[in-house]
Amino acid sequence: MKLYLRHSIDVVVTDIRMPHGDGIELIAALKGLDDNVSIVAISGEERRRLDAAQGRGARVTLSKPITREGLLAAVAKAVDTQGQG
Repeated sequence: MKLYLRHSIDVVVTDIRMPHGDGIELIAALKGLDDNVSIVAISGEERRRLDAAQGRGARVTLSKPITREGLLAAVAKAVDTQGQG
């Protein structure tokens, strides 16, 4: 969140589970600041957590394990759909 507030960010990539926070709460907070923010959510947890992230505004979700190619494709898709949500 601090980085998003300080810099011009095109896409936010977040894990659902983080050491000092919850990705779903981060997604909701980011969407509260800017409804057009593009977010990619990643999780190794149950699919329902990714569904919840998408319900909060994540444009793209990925299940772990992820590949470099998969991440790049997800970011490209999030940028491609920016503003169309």
